Amino acid sequence: MKHRLLAAAAFATMVGMGATTVAYAADPQIWISDSAGDIGLVDVNTGAVSKLNNTGHVLTDIGFIGTQLYGTDFTHLYSVSTATGAATLVGTLPGGGGGMNALVGSGASLLGASNADNNLYSINPTTAATTVLTTGLPGVSAGDLAFAGGTLYASETDPANGNDMLVNVTTKTKIGDFTAGGNPLGAVFGLAYTDGTMYAVDGTEIYSVNLANGALSALSNYGGQGLADAFGAAVVNESNAPGPTPGAGFASLAFLVLAGAMTRARSFLAR
Repeated sequence: MKHRLLAAAAFATMVGMGATTVAYAADPQIWISDSAGDIGLVDVNTGAVSKLNNTGHVLTDIGFIGTQLYGTDFTHLYSVSTATGAATLVGTLPGGGGGMNALVGSGASLLGASNADNNLYSINPTTAATTVLTTGLPGVSAGDLAFAGGTLYASETDPANGNDMLVNVTTKTKIGDFTAGGNPLGAVFGLAYTDGTMYAVDGTEIYSVNLANGALSALSNYGGQGLADAFGAAVVNESNAPGPTPGAGFASLAFLVLAGAMTRARSFLAR
């Protein structure tokens, strides 16, 4: 298992107030739905599992709109509580031919893909209604969708060899088969992008993804902590534009507080 050191996100110094506050960014974390019907929050650098709950359904993928989690079991759409795991039926998915196994948030909607066809779908999160957005993707869905920098990527099944491959859905092009140590993989059922890195999950192994060729680098393994093999992966706010880092936000707040204090001081001296 490979570990990476925590890095300081930002430093904010309250000049003249004799205090220095340091804010640190947490390790990247992804939600995983597993083959036993559980969801769990996993630290990608250490493999530590937290917030493990059963949903009552084997979800073939999960996706967020903001902080609301959704899941599919091939034929239905559910809203899922990350606090308790409780899954509430939204409705039956009319599209996907009974094989919907990929979800990702896209604005106020969900996008979906199926192992039964080569289409990309828009899914209404309040009714489960589906609309075909595009056809003719290179392969059928192997298990997930994820945005990175405005580009939509997918794990699809390579029709030439049956391996899982990385696909640029935006351009409908194959980037390359997923390989780890030069070996092809066939269970890349989870993709998630956060903190500038695309992550892939095969079994209980978490990898970083080279978006230029599909090569994977092992980061951690969450096995043995109550969460089974991954059927899907997602990150909170995956459908939203990235905001300022916690450190940057804290630094900005500290600057505003300091500026306000200096303004009040100048006002007092001018009296």
